Amino acid sequence: MRDLRIDGKLKRGFVLKETDERILFIPLTVLTRTDYNRLLEIEEKTGAGVMLNTMRDTKLDNGRNALALYDALISVLIKNGKDGNITTRLPKPNEPGAAKAPDAPVAQSSPVGQKGETPKPRRRGRPPKKKTEDTTES
Repeated sequence: MRDLRIDGKLKRGFVLKETDERILFIPLTVLTRTDYNRLLEIEEKTGAGVMLNTMRDTKLDNGRNALALYDALISVLIKNGKDGNITTRLPKPNEPGAAKAPDAPVAQSSPVGQKGETPKPRRRGRPPKKKTEDTTES
């Protein structure tokens, strides 16, 4: 467990992996007591800064993989300061305000959109049955 200055605020959490440019980090504020105990146990086995490989191979008592369970809680920090204490948090791709990837496919417009027409709004429920004409002759 370590204290890091993130965007000017001091936060405490688990460091999963640390390189020269980035830090993978889970802040304590997003953890429940059970999650805290699980991560503390993993950290005691391996040590801070190298927990990511152990989490990938660890199956928790609830039957789930540790890395898959805590994937949504992991934050990526970029080191800005000379000593590495000042960091900036990168937003996740699904967060509001996150930049879109440049290689994202562009949606193709439909033929309806090219004519300037708007598609009919869909109604709730099952569509009505189409009436068929009687083809039987008497």
